[in-house]
Amino acid sequence: MTEPTTPARTPLVRSLLRVLLVPVLLAAVVGASVGGPGWIKIRRGDTLSELALKYGTSVEALRELNDLPGNNLIIAGQWLRIGKVPVVTKKATPAKLKRVVRVHTVRSGDGLIRIANKYDADWRWIARRNKVSGTVVYIGQRLIVRERFVRVTAAKKKSAPQYVSKEYARSLVAKHARLSGVPVSLALALAYNESGFQQHVRSSVGAVGVMQVMPTTGEWVGKYLVGRTLNLHNVHDNVLAGIRYFKLLLKITGRYDQALAGYYQGLASVRKRGMYDDTKAYVKNILALRTRFGG
Repeated sequence: MTEPTTPARTPLVRSLLRVLLVPVLLAAVVGASVGGPGWIKIRRGDTLSELALKYGTSVEALRELNDLPGNNLIIAGQWLRIGKVPVVTKKATPAKLKRVVRVHTVRSGDGLIRIANKYDADWRWIARRNKVSGTVVYIGQRLIVRERFVRVTAAKKKSAPQYVSKEYARSLVAKHARLSGVPVSLALALAYNESGFQQHVRSSVGAVGVMQVMPTTGEWVGKYLVGRTLNLHNVHDNVLAGIRYFKLLLKITGRYDQALAGYYQGLASVRKRGMYDDTKAYVKNILALRTRFGG
């Protein structure tokens, strides 16, 4: 297959390059799909030795894998390749207090002190809590005899998976590919390889939907390429994000194989280290799939 020559830069692309969006893309966006070895984003306060211990590797291995300087300098916000999928620690969801009470229904022969003794409670507390005058109670009266508050962990709200037919998802991929000037057969092969045209699928590292877009990539594409916030759990926004991102990779590289590698491995990594073996297999598979979709 003959690769396309580098397309002419449009005013939009030249503008993007002038405001340094492409360097931001290369440095901050690892890739829309992280299906191969894992990456982590460095947080404020992280050190290379602590990260090595956490992910079961060594400082030397991390330094070699990421071409880090000898002083082990790492910067918050930087992406670090660790060579395997990181273990994700879930944050504790907020807790709230729930009131739990024990109620006694007064029967014949009951008295306030007798009721208190039955529940190992203070009769004076029962009287105050139920606004009882003295110790007089009546048959059928319902008395709170115990009261406590327990912590209840609130269930974390999750976006419900959006189920759409594979045929519909495929039509959206073809539509957005045509609108964006991306070869339809290539876009279909990419989407099929990523998810099988299934919007409800989620990867173990958080990639979402038909185009298996990482949330950080979706946020970047929405801000700089679309001009609005994108909801990757919506099939329309998911396909739009993936196609727009892939279109930019094609504009920058001018080559199908390089754009696909950038989508999978991250363009900065591809340019710095070349394609990893799993990336080469990924690219080869998608280019072969093009024939299935008329390419």
